Amino acid sequence: MRHDPIHTMQCRCDRCTPLAATPLVEPEDIDAIRKGVAAALFVSGILAARKYAPTILDWIASS
Repeated sequence: MRHDPIHTMQCRCDRCTPLAATPLVEPEDIDAIRKGVAAALFVSGILAARKYAPTILDWIASS
């Protein structure tokens, strides 16, 4: 069994340098994720409003 050393975050060896240089997520992917989250929040807000609107309107009207 071969034991690999534990590398620190600031390791400059040949094995760690290419890993640190490549980004985990591309900027286009971040933009797509941001748009997806905004769309999901919008849709969930519409669904919540549709479900709870009658209850909230009755509560406001009774006050």
